[in-house]
Amino acid sequence: MRRVKASLALGVGAAFAAAFGVGTNHASAISEGNSTIETTLPAGSAFSTWRIDGVDHVFTTQYWIRVGDGPADLIQSLDFAGQLGGDDMDDFVTGRWNDPDGRFMVDVNISTVGGNPAVALVNIDVLKNPQATQILDLPISIYEYTDMDLNADAPDDSLSITGGNDVVQTDGGTVYEQNSVPQPASWQGLDGSAPTDLGALFSGALSNSNAAPVGGDQAFAFQWSFVLDSPTVPGSEQFQLSITKSIRTGVAEVVIPEPATTALGMLGMSALASYLGRRRRQA
Repeated sequence: MRRVKASLALGVGAAFAAAFGVGTNHASAISEGNSTIETTLPAGSAFSTWRIDGVDHVFTTQYWIRVGDGPADLIQSLDFAGQLGGDDMDDFVTGRWNDPDGRFMVDVNISTVGGNPAVALVNIDVLKNPQATQILDLPISIYEYTDMDLNADAPDDSLSITGGNDVVQTDGGTVYEQNSVPQPASWQGLDGSAPTDLGALFSGALSNSNAAPVGGDQAFAFQWSFVLDSPTVPGSEQFQLSITKSIRTGVAEVVIPEPATTALGMLGMSALASYLGRRRRQA
């Protein structure tokens, strides 16, 4: 039975309301085969559950944004522009958020494929608003906070982050893996059982260290940083982030792989993710 954890200290009251479905937000589910992801937002910019064969493996996944030297906040704290595709019972959902100052837009797409492993793909695209005629030269960071409770059980997991990108988390015969393109700028392993002020955590670069308790309740964070519409970088009017997640169950013997082995496995998932991302964007 899943225990109740201490709430995340988000630092912004409106952010809490946006993240957990208060006000105009509502739950939505996407599903394919044995994999079902429930979101708490109109277009799926966070996970509240990820059930595989009826077992929930995630406590929360959230995506935050920080513009320039301003405070970090959930992506959905921006102005919600609408759902671009997908709905309940589909295997994907896409939504758009607009910068209140009209400088850029953020598209978030979540999709899933069932099987063993079951796969989830998160695409986050940050685009310069076509109506913004001036050069933006705007520093932006995207952050992820994920707390996986494999087998619906918070404690007794093991977590490894290699190369600042490849995540392997295990609980018995269940294995969670994640990586992203492009490579994160920084990362941090965290104690999932402790209250975390994400607003403060995402006020700058992460520590590139793993403070998660060995055999305890694991959580982790990543940061991707870029300059939108740089005057010196061609094509910087758009930033594309692709995050691939997978869960395997019933693994007879779980061994934390060497970095090279992890990279090969993640390469295969990235190829699947690339195909899924193209298919969702074309839908």
